[in-house]
Amino acid sequence: MLDTLNNIEKNNFPHTILIFGEESFLIEEAVGKAVTTTLPNEMAEYNFDSVDCNEIDIMTLTDKCQAYPFMSENRVVLAKHLDKLFTGRKSKKSEKEAAGFLKYLKSPEKSTYLIMTADLPKLKGLARLYSNNAKRSEAEKKIDAAKYPFNEIIQLAEWIEFPKLWDDKIPEWIISRFRMAGKNTNIEAASNLMAQTGNSLFNLKNEIEKILMYVQDRDIVNVEDIKFVAGASREFNAFDLRNAIGKKDLAEALKILESLMITIDSEMIIISVLYNYFLTLFKLPEAMATIQNQYQLARAVGVPYFFLKDFTSVLRNYSPGEIENALIAIEEAENKFKTTNPSVVLIFQEMILKIIEGK
Repeated sequence: MLDTLNNIEKNNFPHTILIFGEESFLIEEAVGKAVTTTLPNEMAEYNFDSVDCNEIDIMTLTDKCQAYPFMSENRVVLAKHLDKLFTGRKSKKSEKEAAGFLKYLKSPEKSTYLIMTADLPKLKGLARLYSNNAKRSEAEKKIDAAKYPFNEIIQLAEWIEFPKLWDDKIPEWIISRFRMAGKNTNIEAASNLMAQTGNSLFNLKNEIEKILMYVQDRDIVNVEDIKFVAGASREFNAFDLRNAIGKKDLAEALKILESLMITIDSEMIIISVLYNYFLTLFKLPEAMATIQNQYQLARAVGVPYFFLKDFTSVLRNYSPGEIENALIAIEEAENKFKTTNPSVVLIFQEMILKIIEGK
């Protein structure tokens, strides 16, 4: 059993790992971590197989695991929804195929990293029992009671469970996420963020990313920062403006701009959010030309994997030349804020028109 995938180097990474639990966000994040850690940089597109077990059979998955890497030291197989391979009625054929897969797990290819995800309600709470020596026998009974072949897979492969994170634990989780980014915060601020955002880890991660952009180089995240970015009293924020501009929705962008309470403190925040956004879009086409794997692509351009599609979809709206013009328009607006004292809203209106309509 593993507690975390953080700080595990490739040479120590298990060649077979099963990831399961109730927190889909944490499962997907762990999958991304596992893939980016193990996938070779060279010939990555030829050495990565992502399969949905709804669409293949056990023998096909086993064959993919046994295949040799192409011009590389290793390859990666990501098997999603592994439980779907074993939902049908038992037969001699299915048991034989399952036995073949178990045989592979007993002696996996040293050049293959097999990453598996599955929905395993009968193993719910296994990590909590397994980590307590006094309850190890209960953990073993839970494993024995699991559906075949998962009662054996869990003993052959390394595994990590992501149980549901209850509301009383979420503020500490928020604090730990900020700490991972080199920021300090407290229970009051974390609880405020949860109150504003809810208990969805995906939504909380989204808001944390926004807050990190907002505080920039500051080491402390306080309640005021949370309220500014995620406050329920604010109908829109700089990220809503960014998204409207990304969609080339001029009417929506101007509506959001009008509703924003723009102050001396927030001008440069909006500029920073928009500049970083278009700078990422500027880097994205070149990265996409050489990196096929979505997990590696997200890491290369500095975007969380969950939000990568939000960026790639914007490329349908902006040509490379338009993205360059957007960066120029943003820089011009920044210079006006520093050298002149006209209407803040007027400067932003001119900038948005230049970005969306090229005027």
